[in-house]
Amino acid sequence: MKKRNLALLVFGGIVLLFIIVTGYKTLAIKSKQPLPHSSNATINQDEAVQHLSKAITFKTVSY
Repeated sequence: MKKRNLALLVFGGIVLLFIIVTGYKTLAIKSKQPLPHSSNATINQDEAVQHLSKAITFKTVSY
């Protein structure tokens, strides 16, 4: 019975430590993603539809 309580206490401590470290890293560390930049690209809708139509016909592997 004492081994079981000790094992549960150790497991609970590990889980608590994991939650604390994860929470700290989530709140304290800043994102390393670059800021997005705007684009003035124009899209030819007819050409895009033709490319998509052609892509849909490609044979794929399905399980």
